[in-house]
Amino acid sequence: MAVVWWSRLAWSLLGLAVACGESSHGSGTKSGGPAGDAASAGTGGANPTSGAGGTAGSGASSGAVGASALGGAAGASVAGTGSRGAAQSGGGGDLGAAGAEEEPVRTELGVDGYERVEMIAISDDGTYVVGNVTGAGDADLARGVRWKDTVPTLLEPQEGWREVYPQAISADGSLVVGRLFTASDSYGFTWNGTTAGLLQGLEGLSFGSDALAVSGDGKLVLGSVRDENLQGYAAAWRDGSLELLPQPTGFERLNPVATSFDGTESVGTGEEQGAPVSVRWVRDGSGGVVAQAIDDVVEVDDVSGDGRWFVGIDASGMFRRETTGSTTEPIPPLDDPSFVDCRPAATNATGSIVVGNCQASFPGGSGRGFLWSEKRGTVTVDSVFDTLGISVYPWCAIVDVSADSSTLLLTCSENNDMGRSISLGVRLRLAGAFD
Repeated sequence: MAVVWWSRLAWSLLGLAVACGESSHGSGTKSGGPAGDAASAGTGGANPTSGAGGTAGSGASSGAVGASALGGAAGASVAGTGSRGAAQSGGGGDLGAAGAEEEPVRTELGVDGYERVEMIAISDDGTYVVGNVTGAGDADLARGVRWKDTVPTLLEPQEGWREVYPQAISADGSLVVGRLFTASDSYGFTWNGTTAGLLQGLEGLSFGSDALAVSGDGKLVLGSVRDENLQGYAAAWRDGSLELLPQPTGFERLNPVATSFDGTESVGTGEEQGAPVSVRWVRDGSGGVVAQAIDDVVEVDDVSGDGRWFVGIDASGMFRRETTGSTTEPIPPLDDPSFVDCRPAATNATGSIVVGNCQASFPGGSGRGFLWSEKRGTVTVDSVFDTLGISVYPWCAIVDVSADSSTLLLTCSENNDMGRSISLGVRLRLAGAFD
């Protein structure tokens, strides 16, 4: 579950949308693609709403379930009646009825009385979203909020609390972690939607803290603590008890940014003699933790829920890399010189989908969001807003993708009835999974 640092997204993004997929045998908007060869299932064509079953060739098999526009669940298979020659494929099938309820859904998320919304993270199935809202009165202080579907719940501040910034959410949405500011410092907190409390420190390390990530099962919270000299230390809370995380020699100012579902694989960033570095923490079955420097990585951004992959940027650009082993796969940038400095924002449970944003290559230009998948490579996400029949906002930034790949989370902006620019959260639930 990625942690979002909005300083990275200070540039403007225009018109983000969902990536367009294709089946391996062709594409169609309402009917399946060509069938497979004889004695093998036909492959359905791409369909942005429901998908369609492919029609079989003259072989014994029937058409396979049609793929959705981004490779998810789709229509039911359709018995094949098309004919084919010895070296030809049968024709496409009719719309798969089972895909009728798999239409994309766009939900705008806000809170009455607040003009600005910042999205932060999404639960594994896309049901829960956390963020913060501002713009209600002269104080204009940020408040934490969690949405279940479209219903927001504000975190009620306790005495002395000022601004509240959620940073991450557990897989089922039951636990939110983040940092809040008092008049003099910041402190990590947990919130279950009803009760919020500060994370406790150790003696001599109670001079402020931050909670920055949480494992999917909610058992491990990662963040940092500070001593009286404002020296920071990477930290973890297990069942509310604090432990300091080890760090490679020479590394400093380490901040965890993400962890796997069970908390066994965690990643973070820091500095070594002023240069950016990345670190991996590995937790064994007995609770012991080992820190490893991630060689040649400028910054790591997220780790997959299964702990197999982490994503980030190095001197060559974006990548995903196996946490164990030596496999590193570059993530190609957008094939357009108008967009540069692409970086990941989040990855799904298996590391097969990566989403992020690219900056414009010229001053005043608009950036673009991207989707990378194993099957389709790197594509802009704005092109398929049109394909899905969803209107485009003036400005957007991709924030997160749900672990099951079903839902994108964005922060967007538009003008209200008074002509003032307001920001809002956008949850885009797609017809099936990304991969």
